[in-house]
Amino acid sequence: MPDKKRISILVIVLLFIIMAAVGIGLILSPGSVGVIGSPDGPVKFFVSLEDQDTSIENDNDIQTDNKSAVQEQSLEQTKGDEVFEPGFNSSETISKRNLGEMLKQNEIDLSDDLISAFYRYYLMNIFELSMLPDFGPSKPADWDQLTMYIYINYAQPRYDPEHYNFNSMLTKEDFAKTIKKYFGTMDYYDHTSSRLTYTDGVYTVEPTDATGVGYYRLADISKEPDGIYTAVFDGLFIGESDYTDQYEEATPNMKAILDAAGTKDYSQIADFDKIVLDIFLKENYREVLNMTERVTVRFTLSADENFQFVYKSCKIEEYPAVVEPDLPINDEKFPGKNLITYTDGTFDFSLDFPEKWEYSINPNIEATKEIEATPDSGIEIFVNEEIENRIYVFQQRGHISIPDLDDYEVETIITSSGLKGDLYKREADNIVEIRCIIDEFIGVIVFMNDEIYDKNIEEIVDIIYSIRHN
Repeated sequence: MPDKKRISILVIVLLFIIMAAVGIGLILSPGSVGVIGSPDGPVKFFVSLEDQDTSIENDNDIQTDNKSAVQEQSLEQTKGDEVFEPGFNSSETISKRNLGEMLKQNEIDLSDDLISAFYRYYLMNIFELSMLPDFGPSKPADWDQLTMYIYINYAQPRYDPEHYNFNSMLTKEDFAKTIKKYFGTMDYYDHTSSRLTYTDGVYTVEPTDATGVGYYRLADISKEPDGIYTAVFDGLFIGESDYTDQYEEATPNMKAILDAAGTKDYSQIADFDKIVLDIFLKENYREVLNMTERVTVRFTLSADENFQFVYKSCKIEEYPAVVEPDLPINDEKFPGKNLITYTDGTFDFSLDFPEKWEYSINPNIEATKEIEATPDSGIEIFVNEEIENRIYVFQQRGHISIPDLDDYEVETIITSSGLKGDLYKREADNIVEIRCIIDEFIGVIVFMNDEIYDKNIEEIVDIIYSIRHN
């Protein structure tokens, strides 16, 4: 992993100088930049775009300084005539073959070489797929998402200083060129979005967040006779909140990566990107890592070797937790009743609940292009299909806070699988509230009308006692 402070400062200073020079108003604050990658890997960051009143006495001096900084950075990254591509030169596993040439073959196999070639491509073109909006022939892209996609892929389309456009305003002509570059022909008209303001032929960024870097693993690919490809990718987002100095407090994904690297200290990982790819090349990578999303894209090949795809559609789906319905459970308390077994897709617990009750899964959300990761994952069960009478069972990273002992009656319980817990209960205004902490990290919240609770108390207690580790 990189020295996050050093790289954050470098990115902040460089981009702030460039953006301030042209008055675009883009600030990267130290608290809003999270770096992902290895010391040799692409600098992938989450950008917070905020208003800034810029006052510049000498634009030319700043632009000259910035040009020198970019040239100096380019010199450091250049070996001979070859542009240095961090994270790849030392990683033989990552394919260096031309992806477009591989796709022109008559038969395309889902080989390790092709998987790694796509992986490398989307690490270099860091926002091309991770920020791509959901769209298709009958579904126009969301204008807010599309304008941000065009803006960020105009400013930094590729991890290569030759392609940086931080010191240029996004004119409507450049907007149109970028649209054509990634989408070919697309019907749209120039106007303001929630993220960009359009005035006098120029798009200016508005205060917002642009977070969108992920790791992508090719899961399937096919080619149609007309030259249109359909590719399916599993996406993994790792956010700033995933990083911790304590292995025990690391997220499941970070633990899996640390385990694969053979260390409990991510600062000791020499090539983070290669470790992720090594996991991706395993057949059971979905069991090792909790993937964030599945992205299906249709595209044709372009003539540009650096930007090789023209996208025709994109469909984005989140990975859910796992629910196995209609599984009969042998239970001495309720013989012959069908129960549903819920198995959490992030943490290692399961529970059983009556098939007759509705439920809603609240999956753990890893860091995505829009949001930070959530600390918990679980299932919400609605008693008698009424949303106000509910049971929420979840597990979270870190200890669950103990309620105020003065407000609850407390009893110690032991589940059917032998897990110990404390159950806190109180009743007020015809409402029953239960908070239960099991094995320190599993929580239960019951909130419902006292009459409903009394009628279903056996099933409710049975749900709590069915909680178990897998």
